[in-house]
Amino acid sequence: DKMFTVQRPGGETEERSLAVEAKMEAIKIPSIDMREARLGDAINTLQKASIDYDDRKLPEKEKGVNFILNLQGLDTKKLALITFSAKNMSLRDALKAVINIANLEYRIEGAIVFIEQKKQD
Repeated sequence: DKMFTVQRPGGETEERSLAVEAKMEAIKIPSIDMREARLGDAINTLQKASIDYDDRKLPEKEKGVNFILNLQGLDTKKLALITFSAKNMSLRDALKAVINIANLEYRIEGAIVFIEQKKQD
């Protein structure tokens, strides 16, 4: 059961998608603690962490990962509240934890990580 897909139109977009995936794996969050957080707040926390813990040598405008919630037609009030804590976790694993709890998935397209409903097989 896949949690994410990388769109493969080829060329630059594919390279950027793979770079985002690698970046999410490389960003290590020293400590994360969420208590009954709404999905939007949990993603905002990850967005901020993606900037705070990105490679310090990067210019400010290149730091972080772009997340977009794409949840049309979904009653977000029915999504589970996010509660978990961890130490020394990659941004990618933290995102996977959040979307697992919320029963969602993510997809990377270019430089954007879309968080969406799971596709029905």
